[in-house]
Amino acid sequence: MNGISNKNFITMRKDVRYFAVWLTAFLFSITSWAQTQTINGTVTSTATGEGLANVSVQVKSGSQGTTTDASGRFALTVPSLPVTLVITSVGFETQEITVNSTNAVVVNFVPATTIGQEVVVSASRTPQRLLEAPVTVDRVSAVTIRNAPAANYYDFIGNLKGVDVVT
Repeated sequence: MNGISNKNFITMRKDVRYFAVWLTAFLFSITSWAQTQTINGTVTSTATGEGLANVSVQVKSGSQGTTTDASGRFALTVPSLPVTLVITSVGFETQEITVNSTNAVVVNFVPATTIGQEVVVSASRTPQRLLEAPVTVDRVSAVTIRNAPAANYYDFIGNLKGVDVVT
């Protein structure tokens, strides 16, 4: 083989294979890196003009999303443009914005106005009969006090279980 030994030839073939695999991986990583775009922006309140923290910024019908920092700024990496961003937060109206370039996006968030609606609060505990209660309960009505054989109210109360009256 013209001065190249068989051992050197096998080693050189392995080196060429490693180089080809490395070159292929490098080219795929460059093509995937070149296709992503980063969108930067700020979300501010129209009422105060200040940046809003913890506002959700998501790509519509996609899995990419982020939230704003304390100053209302966000950065979102998307595979390609144009994309539609859905911006939501509690107390503000949901907005959809179409982004066509990587220029900074400024979103003026409008506070939501909600009309007060009736709120009903109810307990779901089942009624419990007085005899099934885990503690001793004595019930005294006004009719019972009027018909009591005691001379005054305090004498009647003194006859109940667990009540000590000192006069």
